[in-house]
Amino acid sequence: MKIIILAAGKGTRLGHNIPKILTPLPNNETIIDRLLDTIIPHVNESDISIVVGYKKNLIIEKYPSLNYIENDSYETTNTAKSLLLALNDIEDENIIWINGDLIMDKNIFKHIYSYNGSCMAVSNRTSLDDEEIKYTIDLNGYISSVSKIIKDGLGEAFGLNKISKKDLQLLKKSLKECEDTDYFEKGVEIAISNGLIINPLDINDMFYTEVDFEKDLNYAIRFLNGEKKIYE
Repeated sequence: MKIIILAAGKGTRLGHNIPKILTPLPNNETIIDRLLDTIIPHVNESDISIVVGYKKNLIIEKYPSLNYIENDSYETTNTAKSLLLALNDIEDENIIWINGDLIMDKNIFKHIYSYNGSCMAVSNRTSLDDEEIKYTIDLNGYISSVSKIIKDGLGEAFGLNKISKKDLQLLKKSLKECEDTDYFEKGVEIAISNGLIINPLDINDMFYTEVDFEKDLNYAIRFLNGEKKIYE
């Protein structure tokens, strides 16, 4: 199993002028500290790679023992190209990839790690805005579409995904068809149109948030500080 953390972007909406994965959290940890604490009980550190771009040296200097893939075109490309860069040298492995700004209940990762097959972590909360990635399913219950532009989606796909090694080459081929500005979800949609079966894995109301704005960070901090009634 290989783990890829996507962390090349500038995170301008949060406005902290550092890579988002270095954002401070309670208990003297950062977003990446928490992600690593979530992942390392399941895989070796050597199996974790981080795609970096914006102010990459700040990350590399703080965590020199990790593996890095450098997206030097981070200002003009999006997550489809970052993910493809990370997958280029991987041929026969199961892969989990994670948006680097994701803060979640650690049991969510365990859930997707243990799943046998290709899957996408989803939540069926209904209050979704234009910035969130929505998904739909087909008559067999598999993911049929996943993007920001979906209307009346079933819920949110929030950036934690697994691809089985038997499906890896199809995903790589599909990511190559994406435009520079596409999110990786476009590559998943192309792969689905060419036969990929990917299951929605409902995380059953466990906590998660992607930290795009200050309000998301404050929401996560409330969770990390132990507040019980935080869902919005």
